[in-house]
Amino acid sequence: MRLYNPNLEALEALHDSGIEILVGVKNEDLQQLASSYSTAENWVATYNLPYLPQIQFQYIVVGNEVFPGDFASMSS
Repeated sequence: MRLYNPNLEALEALHDSGIEILVGVKNEDLQQLASSYSTAENWVATYNLPYLPQIQFQYIVVGNEVFPGDFASMSS
């Protein structure tokens, strides 16, 4: 199951469900996480570690958005 952001209510609901989770990073958090190891460490400590081992995190997902526009018309 994919969560597009670390929704705490959803994480609580998935406790002991046995469902494997992909949790996404909010776009507005990307710059800080990419530029600071301690910020990334804190993100994991906040959104992953408190839920282990009751939630099976498979991946942390960073971005997958497609922005149509000028680049879309260049491909043809």
